Amino acid sequence: MKKKKEIIIIMIGLILFPYLVYIVYESRPIAPENWKMYESLISIWPRLKREGIENIKFCWTYSPQTRSHPGLDIKGMLSFRIMDANVIKWWTHYSEVPKECLPECINILDKAMKGMKWKRLTASYSGLRSSKMLIVTKKGKYIVEASIRDSSIYSGIWESEKLKCELNLGANFIPPKEQLVSIVIFPYSQNPRGSRILDFDPIALFGDKKMTEKLFGRPIEPKMIFEGREELEKIIDDYNAALGERKQAARDVYCLIFVTKDWFYWKLICLDVNSVYDDCGMTSESLKKYFDELGLTKELLSSSEPY
Repeated sequence: MKKKKEIIIIMIGLILFPYLVYIVYESRPIAPENWKMYESLISIWPRLKREGIENIKFCWTYSPQTRSHPGLDIKGMLSFRIMDANVIKWWTHYSEVPKECLPECINILDKAMKGMKWKRLTASYSGLRSSKMLIVTKKGKYIVEASIRDSSIYSGIWESEKLKCELNLGANFIPPKEQLVSIVIFPYSQNPRGSRILDFDPIALFGDKKMTEKLFGRPIEPKMIFEGREELEKIIDDYNAALGERKQAARDVYCLIFVTKDWFYWKLICLDVNSVYDDCGMTSESLKKYFDELGLTKELLSSSEPY
């Protein structure tokens, strides 16, 4: 009888030990600027709600810096992986849930978590692994596999109801002028595959060079520097005026980066005879004329090759 009790105690211990390891691992502190990445939202959703959700974004993880979907900075083997904040900055093609719509979005996700509309996704959503959901709470920052299509939220094993609120679509989004530190233009098509755009010096920089170098983490020597706010604000005004227009763009050859203190909003652009195009289909004749006036067009064209 005594031996039987010992066996039972040992079995209970074997069952509890992994759980205790999990609890300790989950509670260990990480640097506040880093993110915890989970495979599934379902298991952590109750905790996120308890912590108080402050922001939700849906990102495409392609990086213009490396022309690839960046690998994970893996520092753990159990429930989550640590993702460096500097990699996240490049995930800029995103949709953000407006603050006023956040309660509605949380409610929709709540229903999805309760299994009201679960269904396994078909092969048509096989590209989901390159899409992530970024959730910021009052206590931490989290990444899970998820995406938005046709105003519905999708993940590996579930599909939510349609979102009723209008999302801030990152494909066309550029930051407000007051948030801008600089606009930096890099050659794109000359860079070998797998190289880092930030390893090259830019063609031009508009704005605060010193702050941009601090955010990039290295000194940079642009061919052309336009200090101050005048040119920077003129470019963003022309860019904003062209948003919403649609025209088939040529091959993208430059990386135009709108730099703020907390994010890099990048666009791939190319020059035509009369216009500037971007990868989202916008066309801007006024921006092309402004580049001509600054003498920048010649520099851009001399640095470009078919990609």
